[in-house]
Amino acid sequence: MKKGYLIVKHQFNAASKLFLPKFENEKSTSMPVKEEITSSFGKNLPSNKSTLTDKYITDNTRDTCSEINSKKIVAITQKEKQAAKQKKLNELEINALSNSLETKAGFSKRTVNMLKALSFNDPKKLYQLSGMVFKAKNVVKKQARNVINSQLALSFEINNRYENMAVDIQRIVMTANRSKRSNVEGYIFSSLVNYFQEAVNDYCIHDVQSVIG
Repeated sequence: MKKGYLIVKHQFNAASKLFLPKFENEKSTSMPVKEEITSSFGKNLPSNKSTLTDKYITDNTRDTCSEINSKKIVAITQKEKQAAKQKKLNELEINALSNSLETKAGFSKRTVNMLKALSFNDPKKLYQLSGMVFKAKNVVKKQARNVINSQLALSFEINNRYENMAVDIQRIVMTANRSKRSNVEGYIFSSLVNYFQEAVNDYCIHDVQSVIG
């Protein structure tokens, strides 16, 4: 006997029992729910394979960066060593040239220091600038070969005019650079020639033949 959703079964010589019916889709409805829960749960958990891959990428990136940084450090160290070596060689060269200008050429220490400053302690520039001074002096020496006492006038040790030669050379070089001439070296050389001509004329002013030009 059925009463709605209840089923009544009569027992022999016993009280009747009530039962709930079994629905056909009862079993099938539970499976999708279970699969859905399992599926969504699995998506939220990191897999072991993904973790190992990330670790490999991280370790490999770290090793690559370390290698690149090591190469940069080695390159910088070598560059610094070469720069320090070159600086030391320049110091030795410029000191040797400065000593020669004082002991052999007769330049005062003040003049040598000025030449070094104007050359920015570059031995090549110091050699070039001091060479122009000697060349200009030799030009005037030839011009004044018939002038009495011209050799004394060109002597750095004898002519008091050269006591301020450091200042005079500084003025000449700075004027040449400040004027932004196309031929700075030519201007410096011609100015040095005029400088030595004036030095001879001032020293030999008592002699008519001393005037050169």
